[in-house]
Amino acid sequence: MENDDARARLVEAGRALVDAIGRTGVDDAALTEAADRLRSVEALLRAIEHERVPRITYDDAVGMEAYSWQRWNVVLPHLEMRFDGIKGSAELPEGLNELYEGPTGLLHGGISVVLIDALVTSLAQFHGLRNVTAGLTINFRKPTLLHTPLTVEAVLEEVHDRKVIVSGSLVSDGKTTVEATAVLVRVER
Repeated sequence: MENDDARARLVEAGRALVDAIGRTGVDDAALTEAADRLRSVEALLRAIEHERVPRITYDDAVGMEAYSWQRWNVVLPHLEMRFDGIKGSAELPEGLNELYEGPTGLLHGGISVVLIDALVTSLAQFHGLRNVTAGLTINFRKPTLLHTPLTVEAVLEEVHDRKVIVSGSLVSDGKTTVEATAVLVRVER
């Protein structure tokens, strides 16, 4: 793939742009000008494009102790995941901002679910268990504040033929705010 540093700079700029779009209060003329400029940038970037957002493959992730989830996706939170035996974790040291807000000042519950689902399925994948989520039971224990350090945790609990059970949690500033139990189903290629 192309230079990772150049793509990382582009993705960082894209995330900053998405944040600016969400927060802007400029007038209609400036909004129209910005939209026109963005269409020009879009045309430049679409000159050569991948079929999908580049990411690690299932097979490459098996046994990999650390890798990035959604590193190149501008709209999803980027997780640096780490795996050690039956445990997995990911850190968001600055937490998430208002782009992921539900109630004022709080993380949207659906984003919590996305973070946990990403880690629990990746932990199974780390063990070579190609899977999809069949069920996810969520317990929202406390509100999760924005701009607060987050840790996503997962533990591989059981493997039965095609069924895999993984527990997960979201920890905000040292306090567990969301707990989950995932039922994953192993799938063939």
